[in-house]
Amino acid sequence: TPPVISYIPALEFMRHLCGAYDDPSRGSELLVWPCGYGVGLDLRQQGKSQLTAIVGAHRQDIECFALFGLPNVFRLVGVLASKASVEFTGSDNPFGMSLARDAEDVTLIVSYEGAPKATYTLRKRIGEA
Repeated sequence: TPPVISYIPALEFMRHLCGAYDDPSRGSELLVWPCGYGVGLDLRQQGKSQLTAIVGAHRQDIECFALFGLPNVFRLVGVLASKASVEFTGSDNPFGMSLARDAEDVTLIVSYEGAPKATYTLRKRIGEA
């Protein structure tokens, strides 16, 4: 039988992030777009990809397959941490990631072994839905 598609709050949170975000002072850009029932992410700094990921359903939570500027694909499992944030942790690796939304800003934090390694706060582009 085919899988049943159900309402997953963490995935809905991710889908509501869809759009383009910028931090011109750092030359950073985050694109979030719908990809089937999931979401794609692309974080660039100075035109160079820093993070590329796809997020989809995993039971009642979400999972993310991501490239953190390395040739390896890492699997992260995500949960809705609050109404305004989602937290991803490595299932078998030391990487983590969180996304939080505050009005028109999105903050993305990439962590390694639980310690933040890179933080990006980006503003939604004017005219983006």
